[in-house]
Amino acid sequence: MARAIRAVASDGKAEVLEVNANLVGPARVQVGFDECGFAESFEDAVAGVRGPAHAFVAPPAAPAKPEAPPGLGPLIELLRVLLKQRCEDFQVAQKLVASADDLEAIAADDGATVRALSGWRRDVFGRDALALKHGQLALTAGRGRIELVPLPERDGGK
Repeated sequence: MARAIRAVASDGKAEVLEVNANLVGPARVQVGFDECGFAESFEDAVAGVRGPAHAFVAPPAAPAKPEAPPGLGPLIELLRVLLKQRCEDFQVAQKLVASADDLEAIAADDGATVRALSGWRRDVFGRDALALKHGQLALTAGRGRIELVPLPERDGGK
């Protein structure tokens, strides 16, 4: 069973923590002054740890999120305003309906596989989001709130 080792410095001494893969608990080895009975060096402490050991390795970094295609920023902001208004209308938290990544995906692709375009979320937000994206819905400010205004169908070339 592999173990990870991590060194922690405190008050001129270092502790080497041995963490078992089965999470039983850390074993501590102190490195300090020889006359106190501690190991003389960090290497001696590591050698004193029982069993196979591996250096502490940080988990791999998350892959970088791809940037939204150019020109989608304003549309994403309009979708964000729509999301805020629809969530206020239905008294539901925005986080439950759509994330920022969902808004970017919807702006980039009508067929995005995001929760906001299916089930009850589609009824609350998704259907209006697609209508706004395609110019079938407008947002206006009036009566102290954002209002949704359905627009007539546009001709294909105009």
